[in-house]
Amino acid sequence: MKFFESEFNANSRDMVELEVRGGVAEVMLLDTCSYEDFRAGRSYNFHEVYIPRTRVPHAGHWHLIILPNRLEFVNASCKLIRYN
Repeated sequence: MKFFESEFNANSRDMVELEVRGGVAEVMLLDTCSYEDFRAGRSYNFHEVYIPRTRVPHAGHWHLIILPNRLEFVNASCKLIRYN
């Protein structure tokens, strides 16, 4: 399975800005435990990501995952916006 991943530490007020071009994709925000389950093929919990911006649910280490439709080419970029 091919996917795009961006890994970052964030505070609860931070936001992720995301742009997806070229196709259809599923976008998820996973904490470290859920990411390990995702990689191992087990069931996992995720937070929905709303394009173009979504707030980080709580402070911690996060993995932004973009799963393209299997027949599509997807180009994506993301940026963490910090709020103090």
